[in-house]
Amino acid sequence: MAEKVELPPGVSKEQAEKVLKEQPVVFTEIETGYNSKIQIRKNFYKGKELFGIQRFWREDETKDWQFGKAIDFPEESIDEVIEGFTKMKAYLEAR
Repeated sequence: MAEKVELPPGVSKEQAEKVLKEQPVVFTEIETGYNSKIQIRKNFYKGKELFGIQRFWREDETKDWQFGKAIDFPEESIDEVIEGFTKMKAYLEAR
């Protein structure tokens, strides 16, 4: 049975559900270098669901990860993005 959670004053159930729903989802994380990584993820911006690749970096292990550049694409384009990466992989394997 789920534990009942009290909402902070002034926060409606609808607002709380929206905040919980709009959490990022990381599908995979790839280390790309010293203190550098990318994530394939679902994110939200101004209430809109985005899919893409997000770069993160940090100065050293004692610092927090910082957001770097991101590339977002609509859900309808995922097959085309996968096709492009598949062609890139074939090109690299043929070299």
